[in-house]
Order: sequence, then structure tokens, then C-alpha cells
Amino acid sequence: MLTDDRGLAGPEAAASWQGMQRASSATSIKIQHLAVVGKQTPENAEGFFNTLGVQRCRMVVAVGAAPVAALVAGHKRFPDVQYLVVGVSPDPAVPAVSGVSAEDLAAGVERQVYSAADR
Repeated sequence: MLTDDRGLAGPEAAASWQGMQRASSATSIKIQHLAVVGKQTPENAEGFFNTLGVQRCRMVVAVGAAPVAALVAGHKRFPDVQYLVVGVSPDPAVPAVSGVSAEDLAAGVERQVYSAADR
């Protein structure tokens, strides 16, 4: 998961991480998070996004404006990776999940990550 500089402290990131943890427990997949350090711009976030892409992550989940923008701009560079935006995706080719409550969001992320583990 790629987050803004709040890391897992932000409410959307915390709920998403909870969903990722549940999917990990059910499938034994490894999960990790990486926070964008420094300027919260798409250009700065791109380097952090690329780090996850070259690590051959099966799925990258983006939370926060700069991480989402970096994912949308760079997702074609890593075609074997699946992507998920938390909130609204500015690109119809990149799926998104959102929820009214933290539990709804966690459940949505859990379903997507669990589904990616099966592929």
C-alpha cells in the first residue's frame, strides 16, 4: 500500500490496512506499506510508486491524493501488477473502492486484495 505522509495514521489508510491484514491472514500473502516522504506531489510520489512496482508486488493500493495521482500516471509501466485506488479513481482503467464507514472500506479492500491473491 502506498500512502501519503500520514502513513497508516490517516483514517482511509488505517481502514485499508485492516482490510489488507485480513486478506493476508486468510491467504498468507505478504503485505507492506510505504509512505510518501517529503513533498506530497504526484512527481515525488512517483518514485515511491516505482519502488513498489519494481518489487513485483502483485497489487498496489494507493491512499491519498499524491499516491493516487502517481499510481494513475504510472500504472502502465508495470502491466503485471493489479491496482486499487482508495476513494475515487480519476482513471476508469484503475479500479477504486470506497466506503461510507471504515468497516465498509476495510471490507472492500479485503475483497480486492483477496481476489488478487487468487490470480
